[in-house]
Amino acid sequence: MDGDQRGRIIEPYAIRRLVIALDAAFVDKEYQAQGDFVYADADSTGEGVLSLNSPNEDKFPIRALAGVERVPYKNFYLTSDAQAGKILNLWYGTGARFKAEPAAAGASGGGLTDAELRAAPVDVVTGLLQGLTAAELFALLPLPVFGPLTDAQLRAAAVPVSGPLTDAQLRALAVPVSGPLTDAQLRALAVLTDPRPATNTIVVTGGANAIATATLPAVAGQFHYITHIFIKRVATAALAGGALLTVTSTNLGGRAWRTGNQASITVATQEGAVLINEEFIHPIKSAVVNTNTTIVGPAAGAAVSWHMVIDYFTAP
Repeated sequence: MDGDQRGRIIEPYAIRRLVIALDAAFVDKEYQAQGDFVYADADSTGEGVLSLNSPNEDKFPIRALAGVERVPYKNFYLTSDAQAGKILNLWYGTGARFKAEPAAAGASGGGLTDAELRAAPVDVVTGLLQGLTAAELFALLPLPVFGPLTDAQLRAAAVPVSGPLTDAQLRALAVPVSGPLTDAQLRALAVLTDPRPATNTIVVTGGANAIATATLPAVAGQFHYITHIFIKRVATAALAGGALLTVTSTNLGGRAWRTGNQASITVATQEGAVLINEEFIHPIKSAVVNTNTTIVGPAAGAAVSWHMVIDYFTAP
C-alpha cells in the first residue's frame, strides 16, 4: 500500500491491523481494540510491552513475531521507550492464528546447528510467545529445559531436572521445587535428606539411682543433628517394681520418652530395659543454634542406672 500507513487501521471484520509509530515514548497508552489475539508481524522494527484489559495486568513483551492468542480482551495498553523511526505492525481481532515462517537452512545449507537453533526465534508450544531466543526463554518462562544447565540455572530453574547431578546439586534439590529458593531455604531443604554420617558420639554411663545427662555441647553458628539415640536401664539387683519414669530433653522442642514399670528390669539382662534404640533417616535438628542440647534421665531407683548413646553431627 502507498504512503505512510502508521496509525491507520485496516477494517476487515475478523482481523485488523494497527501500525504504531514508536518515535515517542508511551506509558500504558490505551488502544480501544477487541479480540482474542495480538500479533506483531515481521515488519515490526521496534518493541515494547503490552497488558490486556487493564494497565494493572501483567505485561508481556511485544516485538516482531511475538504476541498472544486465545486471550479475550476489550482493549490493550502499550508501554515503550522512544524509538525513532521504528514501528510495531500489530494485527488483532478474533479467531485468526498466525504461524511462524519455516526455519531457514543453516549456514552449511543443511539443518540448523545447535548454536543456530539456540540463537533462532523459538516457537513456544503454548503459542503465547514467539520470537524469543533461548536465553530470553530461560529468563522469562518456567518451561521445561533441554540441554546442559549451569549450577546457577539449576538452582533458579522451576522445572524438573534429569541426568546425573553433583553432590552439591543433589543437596540443593533434595525435594521437588517450584521456584527460585533463597540460600536459607536451600539449607533447610538439604537437611531433610542429609546423607552425612554422624561424626560425634556422646556416651553416658550413669550411677545407681542417679540423674544421668547426655550433653551435646554448643558449637558457634551450628545446630545439632541427631542421627541415632540409644537409651536403656541396667540393674545390679532384681527389682520388685517402681514408678514410671520420663526421660526429658532441652533444645529439642520438648521431646521426651517414658519408661515402662521398673519391675521389667532384671539382673544382667537388657530384656525390657531398652527405652529407645532408633536411627533417624531425617535427623532431629536442635531448636536453637549455638546452644547445648541435653537428654536427661531421672534417678531410676535403687540399683538402677542409665546407659545412653547419642550419635550426631553439627551444621548450620
